[in-house]
Amino acid sequence: MKDLIRSIANIFRWLGKALNTIRLITLNLVFVVLVFFLFSTLAFHSSTKEVKSASSGALLLSLKGNIVEEKKQSDPLSTIL
Repeated sequence: MKDLIRSIANIFRWLGKALNTIRLITLNLVFVVLVFFLFSTLAFHSSTKEVKSASSGALLLSLKGNIVEEKKQSDPLSTIL
């Protein structure tokens, strides 16, 4: 009787290990496919964008702020507060 119960338990143990292995393989394949799809989508979109450059003209800068000639020592505690 013990041998019968032990053999049934071994069958269920083997079945559980087999299902777990199938689950891991399936999820890993899904992950690899998703990562491949993500990278291929990003590569496709980045390669299709055209960069327009002006052949003539000037670069206009809108500078705001103070002109600093020398670095000023600042207290890190006072900048936090």
